[in-house]
Amino acid sequence: MSLVYIPSNGHLLVTLDTIDSEKKSKILIPDSAAETRAMQEFEAVRLVGAASECYSVGTKLIVEGNFLRQITITGVTYYLIHEKYVLMHEELG
Repeated sequence: MSLVYIPSNGHLLVTLDTIDSEKKSKILIPDSAAETRAMQEFEAVRLVGAASECYSVGTKLIVEGNFLRQITITGVTYYLIHEKYVLMHEELG
């Protein structure tokens, strides 16, 4: 049986995504440094889990990057952000 971590208190569990207009860096970065990259002012992320049912799993969100929390537990890295720092979300129009 494995442990499952569930976000709570209004937090969203997300994976990092890319903003389409973001330019690729020409600087080579060692693999160890890439794991702890600096967050951009705005980040595109995908929802994995939520404390509430405010968004559907898989929804692309634009969030304030400086409020993303990176947590590593037993070698697995998780990204959390509070739902109040979601600026926009993707929806079919």
